[in-house]
Amino acid sequence: EIDSQIASLRKNLQARTESFLKSMLLGGEGSASFVTQARQKIIEEQISLDGLAARKKALAVVIADYEKQFNQIPQKSIELARLQRARLSSEKLYLLVEEKFNEAAKKKSNAVFLMISADLPFAMKRFCAAEGTSNVIPLAMMRSRNFAKDYGVLIQDGPLAGITARAVVVIDENNKVVYTQLVPEIAQEPDYDKALEVL
Repeated sequence: EIDSQIASLRKNLQARTESFLKSMLLGGEGSASFVTQARQKIIEEQISLDGLAARKKALAVVIADYEKQFNQIPQKSIELARLQRARLSSEKLYLLVEEKFNEAAKKKSNAVFLMISADLPFAMKRFCAAEGTSNVIPLAMMRSRNFAKDYGVLIQDGPLAGITARAVVVIDENNKVVYTQLVPEIAQEPDYDKALEVL
């Protein structure tokens, strides 16, 4: 009985489908309305498709940007680690220079020792107070880089741009430069003895 009902439904559906197709082919009533609706549906689907394509394109741009940033993370991490090592090395070297010249300043009462740095003044004062270096006067280039430019020790580019190269300058009582030393690498110590010999 179920099989006969299914067969009847199939026959009915087939008859209605054939009737509908004939009416479309012969231009019967409703065909114009169907074509209009079909065209409208096609336009709507095309608009929807264009919108999805635009979103896909925009998403591809965002993904490419994130991938570019992600790919730079290892390089940035390496650069950060290098800068941190350079900072620690510079702090240790700064302490050595400060101690060496602080000891010399105790013996050379007619000389004034200036330590000029790109560090902030309060940081330098805190550092000197902690290390007990009272015979060396710390000066900061916080507001101007003119000193570093005038003496040719300003680092112009790279990750250390804006700070000074490590150098020793000795000026006599007539403001004449009598000794200079520019170390080849910022983490390298200057030759203290040569600088102190000219005092």
